[in-house]
Amino acid sequence: MSTISHAIRIRAPRDEVFEAIATTKGLQGWYAPRVTGELAVHEEIVAEAADGEVFRWKLLSQNPGTSAEWECVSGPGSSAGTRVMHRLSETDDGRTAVEVDHDGWSEEDDAIPTCNTLWGILIGRLRDYVESGSATHALG
Repeated sequence: MSTISHAIRIRAPRDEVFEAIATTKGLQGWYAPRVTGELAVHEEIVAEAADGEVFRWKLLSQNPGTSAEWECVSGPGSSAGTRVMHRLSETDDGRTAVEVDHDGWSEEDDAIPTCNTLWGILIGRLRDYVESGSATHALG
């Protein structure tokens, strides 16, 4: 299996970054313009892009301020069954380090390069949203 990994540093406290990845309002700020559902462990959310593409995610676990793990229940291509882990930690210079791993991909999956590019965009939009408060959706 293959894993897509990205990392970035955000000029904000960990709790603010966690709110952006673990609340409906936060996800609407950088991930998708429409996010519905209950953000609780073992519950599902639906994220709908502006073009109508829909991802359904189940929150598998969360450790407030430090991590959240999701499983894609349904989505485009072969994304169903893959998992995303967000890990947050404080840096020496006061920023929050964000690491994202999206695993469960077949090594032969043609979608890996596209998904890798999308995660690069997503993590940048996450940083921009948390640092500025202005929403710009990667799936918008």
